[in-house]
Amino acid sequence: MNYRILWLEDDPDEDFIELAEKRGFELINYKTAKDVILQIETNIEHYDGIILDIRGHEESSDEVENEYGFLKVLRKLLKQRVALPYVVYSAIPTLKEEGGIEEFKKRHDIDKICQKGRKEDREELFRYLKERIMLSDNMAIRSKYSDIFDFCETSALGRSSWDVIETCLLVVEKGTAIGGLKPYNDLRQVFEKLGQQFYEKGLLPEEFVHPQFQMTNTLFFLKGEHQNFKFESDFVKLPSLFTEHLLGHFERITNDGSHADLKSQGKQNNKALIEGVETLLDGKENLILHSLIYSLLTLLRCSARLLELNPDKEKNLTTWSKNTVTLNIRKNKANFLVADLKGRELRFNIEDYDFPKYPQEEDQIELTYEQKGRYPEITDIHSLNGEPVTKKHLA
Repeated sequence: MNYRILWLEDDPDEDFIELAEKRGFELINYKTAKDVILQIETNIEHYDGIILDIRGHEESSDEVENEYGFLKVLRKLLKQRVALPYVVYSAIPTLKEEGGIEEFKKRHDIDKICQKGRKEDREELFRYLKERIMLSDNMAIRSKYSDIFDFCETSALGRSSWDVIETCLLVVEKGTAIGGLKPYNDLRQVFEKLGQQFYEKGLLPEEFVHPQFQMTNTLFFLKGEHQNFKFESDFVKLPSLFTEHLLGHFERITNDGSHADLKSQGKQNNKALIEGVETLLDGKENLILHSLIYSLLTLLRCSARLLELNPDKEKNLTTWSKNTVTLNIRKNKANFLVADLKGRELRFNIEDYDFPKYPQEEDQIELTYEQKGRYPEITDIHSLNGEPVTKKHLA
């Protein structure tokens, strides 16, 4: 796990970057104070620490080097109350001009200054940053759940999912304020992104993910019991503890809780049943969020392992298919063909398809169907008596 460091340096040293990588740091370099300040304002949650050069450029590389940009960055860090550890890494001449290291530290209230060009200072810089980062609550959570963090970073879940998980864990384990988090709605979105990852690995149909995620259909599919699909014996299922119990609980609670999230933002919503629980608790801690976050963490760990064991998308796609059957045409009436499926009539319009010949009674058709409530509906016709059939593109 690499630590992401925001680095203000107008002349980045490749040897320093390489050494940082070896020590477990990813340096994100910006050459002007203006760009660093923009990162602090808009993207600071994606960094674990900061390295600052004293002399450099304020807004453009065309400027004469000075320390004004550095001082602006310091003021921004103080004003925004950024809790990340930061180190000043600058050249000896610069510090001598400023009256020496100790004088500079005292004047600008800086804990750590390291001098460029000194091997021992470079090592001290990385040691200090790592030590301070590990002391922060965020990094303590990330270290404890490093496997979840890595899974988010390397999958469709992404860093935004980890940010939600991390915030929930800080609330649950460290007692931090919930802030702008919408816990139920945000956790539900994490599960939706997990569904996207299953889709990308060939373990979930696209129609359940795009254009809108379908939670209930996904749950039935991942247990290998969706009525519109046929599952082979090697279909990769989630453990039944999830599909039979926990995910249903997760779906119902997050769905209801999302109504409470909306109401907490001042939006009119009368569907938040969870408010009844809050009333009975009478100010005592609501542990529902605890159960949701830990259930989700266990699900993510199981999913990560399952996807690791089944990485071949093409192979995964062969383990399930839409319901396809071959039936005899029973009758032909006014351009509508009728076939029977499990005692139910399937009807389709001849004009919707290009047939190799005009269909007759007792001809065999191969088709795909979906169950719509109690009644099946044809979604596509593949062949007539073994010869291909294509669907017309109607205007």
